[in-house]
Amino acid sequence: MNAKIAEQLIQCHCGPEHEGDDSKIRKALRVAAKDADLKSKLDRQMELDARALEWIAGIELPEDLEEKFHSMGGADGPSFSLKRALHQPPVLAVIIALLVMLGWFVYDAVIRADNFPGRDAVQQMLDTTDEMSGTELAPKVTEAGLLGDWLFSQYGFENYYVPGELSRLKTAGVRVFKQDSFPVAQIAIEEHQSFLFVFNADDFGVKISPGDHWRVFVVDDWCVGILAHEGNCVMVAFHGKKGEMRHLLSGKQ
Repeated sequence: MNAKIAEQLIQCHCGPEHEGDDSKIRKALRVAAKDADLKSKLDRQMELDARALEWIAGIELPEDLEEKFHSMGGADGPSFSLKRALHQPPVLAVIIALLVMLGWFVYDAVIRADNFPGRDAVQQMLDTTDEMSGTELAPKVTEAGLLGDWLFSQYGFENYYVPGELSRLKTAGVRVFKQDSFPVAQIAIEEHQSFLFVFNADDFGVKISPGDHWRVFVVDDWCVGILAHEGNCVMVAFHGKKGEMRHLLSGKQ
């Protein structure tokens, strides 16, 4: 992870009590700890967040707030006006507090949507790919769906599977590497300069719902699609956007 990406991610850090929520943020924090400039920015951000939370927590709502709301829209009183309401300090304070809370809830929902058991193992595969020089792959030009027998004869890799929408993709190189002593098949794909990974889900504790539904998410600067099938996981990754990934996974190349 480079410093630019780490700087973007540490802005999403919610404080020490949330450090275990997302692997990307944990990694960004490790990068920031080794970079004096990033660490200084993180410290200033944490100080600002703490002051903002202290200010919000100190807002005291008047006891007659509910009555004021009713009086603004009551049958015997003047009709409700948003403009007038925004000029009421108690109402404005409530709106600000609600917007802050909504922002936290939206952020938390987005992060949780991208999380699943075993996601750290998936990110480790991508980190390993970032460190490759290109010489690790054995040249192999064929279609992704035709590699099963070849992988078994060359590497003893069993239960290779790719879904039909990816089977016609042209390959450029292949390798099988070990992560935590378990095999992972990695195939370089010409389309989008992608990488295709096939591995046993239980080996890495990956748990996603099996079926035809691809889970698409972003890890650092990788766009990733992952699918579970009969104990295997099939993963595609490239540097691009989610829309490009969904098009690739549609099989309409």
